[in-house]
Amino acid sequence: MKEKSSPFLLSNELPARAFLTERGFDAAVADDFRLGFAPEPRTAFKDAMLARKIDEQALVDTGKLASVALFCIGTASAFGWLLVYYKIPQELLANVSTWGMGAIGVGFFIAFAFLVVVVVAVDYTIAATILPELFG
Repeated sequence: MKEKSSPFLLSNELPARAFLTERGFDAAVADDFRLGFAPEPRTAFKDAMLARKIDEQALVDTGKLASVALFCIGTASAFGWLLVYYKIPQELLANVSTWGMGAIGVGFFIAFAFLVVVVVAVDYTIAATILPELFG
């Protein structure tokens, strides 16, 4: 059975509820999705997890892992957006296809080029380790 949200969540006195109301979200939607739910005090989530015998260090480690994962997702999204915006794959394909390598050769060249760019961007130490092995 679903818990009912407390009445203070449906009050337009709170900035978040006023924001939702201005955009057409009614009290039923706020109640169904528990929008605006932020119990007091600020440590309510941590206190609830500790009451369930979840180690505080596990919570910290989970937060760190989530932060790294979200950063990676955001970075990949931004990189993908830049590739599309500047039409980099199309430009590479147009330029490299004039070299007469064929479709498979062009595919391998583009994959290798992106591998080098990503490796160098991620960590120069990795690039310094991998590239001499490939060429030397």
